[in-house]
Amino acid sequence: MTERLDRIERILEGLATSQQADEAWRSEFRADMDLLRQQQQATHQTTDSNTRAIAASREEAQQWFQEMRALTTSTARTAEANANAIAELRQSFEASIPDLVGMIQGLAQSLEAYRIEASADRAELRNLVERMYGDRTNGNN
Repeated sequence: MTERLDRIERILEGLATSQQADEAWRSEFRADMDLLRQQQQATHQTTDSNTRAIAASREEAQQWFQEMRALTTSTARTAEANANAIAELRQSFEASIPDLVGMIQGLAQSLEAYRIEASADRAELRNLVERMYGDRTNGNN
């Protein structure tokens, strides 16, 4: 009977050791699960934060895109308005050229008439001066 009691005692000791090992394993498993839950929560928080950041970046990019589209449209309208103004100015200059040419020709003719008149006046003045000196020199001799 002692042998039997010893055997039962060893079995009970083995069960107790096994139970302690199981309890240690369960404790480690619980700790690992807690760590996994913490990591999962941290990952979830990071994912949420990244999702919000991406959404904010997307909104900002869309706003920039809309602003660029508005600037591009405005620039195109301004360029078109400038091109139209330049075309109108060119037409105005082209229409004015004959008038300007006529005015320049009129001025040239007036200048030519003034030149001819000045030449005639110089000749007349020379004649007058020559007569005056001629009269003086004739009267003093």
